[in-house]
Amino acid sequence: MLKENLSKKNNWLLVLGKKAYWFTFFVFILGLFLGGLLVKLWLGRNDQSLFSWVRQKGSYQFINPLLDFEPLEETKRSDLVGLRRDLEDLIEEARGGGDVLEVSVYFKELISGAWLGVNEKEKFAPASLLKVPLMITFLKIAEDDQDYLNQTIEYQRFDEGLSQNILPEKELNEGESYSVGTLIRRMIVYSDNQAMYLLSDHVDESKVEKVFFDLGLKPPDDSNEEDFITTRDYAAIFRILYNASYLSREMSEKALRLLSEVSYDNGLAAGLPEGVKIANKFGERVHSDGLEQFHDCGIIYYPDKPYLLCVMTRGTDFGALQQTVQEISRNVYRVASF
Repeated sequence: MLKENLSKKNNWLLVLGKKAYWFTFFVFILGLFLGGLLVKLWLGRNDQSLFSWVRQKGSYQFINPLLDFEPLEETKRSDLVGLRRDLEDLIEEARGGGDVLEVSVYFKELISGAWLGVNEKEKFAPASLLKVPLMITFLKIAEDDQDYLNQTIEYQRFDEGLSQNILPEKELNEGESYSVGTLIRRMIVYSDNQAMYLLSDHVDESKVEKVFFDLGLKPPDDSNEEDFITTRDYAAIFRILYNASYLSREMSEKALRLLSEVSYDNGLAAGLPEGVKIANKFGERVHSDGLEQFHDCGIIYYPDKPYLLCVMTRGTDFGALQQTVQEISRNVYRVASF
């Protein structure tokens, strides 16, 4: 009797085991099918609706060089959601005073890729921020012409016709000759408009336009459209330099080294603790109707956690715009440094 019962029990376990096997197999196959379907749908949307891409323009037959890309949707990580809320409150408070009208912020962790934006689609006049892609143009030429940076140009003053709140700490001496490398440094470190005009006057315009198009930017022209760039679009330039995906590694390093020597420190740098390295460029525009714009964008090299921050502002009081940029930098550093 005991033997018969054990035999029945074993048969029952055998049947149950077979059913469990086929059920598991069915679930496995269903999982593969659904997983493959989801992957197909995901990959099918990647290049169109999930990512922003910057590819180098050119008449290539077999390649399509990728310079930069990132997800279109900002990161929903809890600390960044909290930071976004704090920045929105800060901007609202700044606008409440009446002197600050518009503020745009773009932030990105360069290691993790996480990013956030506040009013990041608002357009502004880049002003002196355009000196960075101009620098890239001259360094691109120097990659093919090793003597280019040593060539000299005699300085004759240009009539700017623009008013500035932030003047260069050092000025060029009229009638004196300067090397292209020195003029690039003056243009970036001291934001010297005269150095920029002198360089631009001695370069093939088509080369400048090509670099701007390559970087996905509108080239400088004589049109009346001043407000045409966003914090997010402009920030791509710094990502491209950081990743050395357009210039060579040597020239990308040179560009960011020059940007780390910028003498102006009343923008993003004022919101950072002493000793934190930053490679940045500011820009300002004074309009005839009394409106002013002030921007500062750059990479903050916090140890093992570098991040990119770009802030653009518009208002009626330059001091208030500067202070807003400083406060945003201070708040971002507080979160990004943890």
